Amino acid sequence: MVAKLPYLKRRPLRALEKTWVRGEAFFNRWSTSKYNPLYHVGTLTIFLLIVIAVTGVYLTVFYRPGTERAFETVAWMSSTWLGSLLRSIHRYASDALMVTALLHALKSFLNDSFWGSRWLAWVSGWVLLALFWVIGVMGYWLVWDQGAQWITEYAIELLGGPVAMTFISPEAASKAFMFFVIVLFLHVFLSLLVILGVLIHVMRMQRVRLWSPRWLMIGTTAILAVFALIAPVSSTLPADLSRLVGVLKIDGWYLGYLPLATRWGTPVFWGFSILLFSVLTAFPWLLRGRSVGPAIINEELCTGCTYCALQCPYGVIEMVARKGDEAGQAVAVVQPDLCTGCGVCVGACPTEGINLLELTISMLMDGLKRSLADRRAAGVAPAVIFSCQRHTAAGELSADQEGVLTCSLPCAGMLHAKWVRECLDEGARSVVVLSCPSDDCAFREGPQWLDERLGRLQRRKSLRGRVHWLEAAPGDHRRLVSLLGGSDQEEAGERRKIKGFKLISSRHAFPSVAIGLLLVSLLFGFSLIPHWTVAASPPDQGMLRLEITHGGKLIATSATLPPEIQAKLPQGVSPEQVLGAERFPVRVRVQIDDAPVTEHTYKPSGLREEGIIYGVEMFWLPPGQHQVRVWLMDDGVNWREVFADEIEIRSGFVQTLDYDQKRGVFTLP
Repeated sequence: MVAKLPYLKRRPLRALEKTWVRGEAFFNRWSTSKYNPLYHVGTLTIFLLIVIAVTGVYLTVFYRPGTERAFETVAWMSSTWLGSLLRSIHRYASDALMVTALLHALKSFLNDSFWGSRWLAWVSGWVLLALFWVIGVMGYWLVWDQGAQWITEYAIELLGGPVAMTFISPEAASKAFMFFVIVLFLHVFLSLLVILGVLIHVMRMQRVRLWSPRWLMIGTTAILAVFALIAPVSSTLPADLSRLVGVLKIDGWYLGYLPLATRWGTPVFWGFSILLFSVLTAFPWLLRGRSVGPAIINEELCTGCTYCALQCPYGVIEMVARKGDEAGQAVAVVQPDLCTGCGVCVGACPTEGINLLELTISMLMDGLKRSLADRRAAGVAPAVIFSCQRHTAAGELSADQEGVLTCSLPCAGMLHAKWVRECLDEGARSVVVLSCPSDDCAFREGPQWLDERLGRLQRRKSLRGRVHWLEAAPGDHRRLVSLLGGSDQEEAGERRKIKGFKLISSRHAFPSVAIGLLLVSLLFGFSLIPHWTVAASPPDQGMLRLEITHGGKLIATSATLPPEIQAKLPQGVSPEQVLGAERFPVRVRVQIDDAPVTEHTYKPSGLREEGIIYGVEMFWLPPGQHQVRVWLMDDGVNWREVFADEIEIRSGFVQTLDYDQKRGVFTLP
């Protein structure tokens, strides 16, 4: 007797979830659900953020910005055992952070915890992931090795203008120092914004779990330290913008965009990335599901006991004064837009004064009692299984078996203690409650409140041995078969037994912790897979780079205004004060080896186009001598030749033509 819950009708998503939970169940057979790190990826992400912050404080204290000192200070820190250890832990924790954050998002997606009132957690989670990436890229930039140089060259090509002048103009040293200070500030400041993002991420949860189990935090720290000692992080060659970046090993989590953007092209890569991010954050509306909620309060039965408000995992029930009651007796009120339809409040209400809109108590119990009456008439005393919908979707309870009746609930925490007694009174030989592990409940707190309710029942001698609770991963159907068979059978070398009313594992904690930490090691090792060696520039090629910084010529001057207009200007007032300081754009035409290669227009900066004009052009050329000619127009009318000479291009090197505004020509440094 499986209720047709909306959750079960989303078959493609349930098929994906079924595949995933079977992997979790397989792990639990070798260990226990208590030591499964996959149930703690959310809190593990927060712990990794703390590790990154602590190690980052040390690195920031000894870091010195600037193109002259950044690489040297990082190299000095890496030469000391403590600096090398903390830098390596910082790097490995940053990579592991991406894996745990993505796993957390995947689990939320698979168990349908991303739509409805939980859209805020889903969207803020993806924004946080994007923020992690931005902060990580800035961290790589601060090292100022060849990886940082590649980031710089891509930024020059993408943004041009002042960014390019920061590194390739004659005054680059002073400008670059300020740039490093700004990047360092943003690297730290954006990290502080992560705290705000986490608070937004969990703001709709009533009792937030921020800390991972102690064994996992200690084990994670030890694993990161072992990784750091076995394979300490080192920098590549120092950045040198006079040379091209050759072949280097990059961290794909943070720098993988560089080869992809180079291969696909910047518009295609960023267009696809923005589209993918937009689709992912729009999942709560594109793939919106349907719950059996919201919860409905029967004010006539509500006594104002506050149990429902206290036990709601998301705090969507509040107690308000009952209308027209001079004594001020409280009544529960549900915020329907925020209700997830978990039903925990239904099981909490002593008077059964709460129902879910599409799954009322009468719908559940009336049908169940009729089925029990039919089985009793046939001389059969069945076992009744109350199961959460995730277990039902995993396939163990897809159909009623001989001697078994099933009742599917949105969450096992919806179970009311009264229902168990009624089933036993109606002829059931036993009642089995099948829930997710307490650390993996899709509604966060179902097993916690279930433990309290069933614990009270277990104290009744008449119910002992007839009420059982199986806390298992969806897909672990062998444990259910063992329980229904009433045996203490051996399963995969592990002896499982019933103690009181709850099926527990007799496996010792140490091997379970060891297996759990082994899985953590594999996850962290997986985070190192996207580290690959790539060629940042074409082989056997050199580059010619043109850089221009031009003050621009004013469009409105005394020489361009008719005498009658000049006569109307007040004494001491210039034309640009009245007509504005708008400047002519600068046009550049380049010819290499008698072939035109580009003609580009650079507009003045500023809203009124009154600022400095910046421009950068880059050309890949084979090694050898090349005849280069450059023309420039800065008055809107006349072209003038500003460079004509042969330039030697060397493989792997960059030649830069810099515009000398005083002389009005391009020069080689």
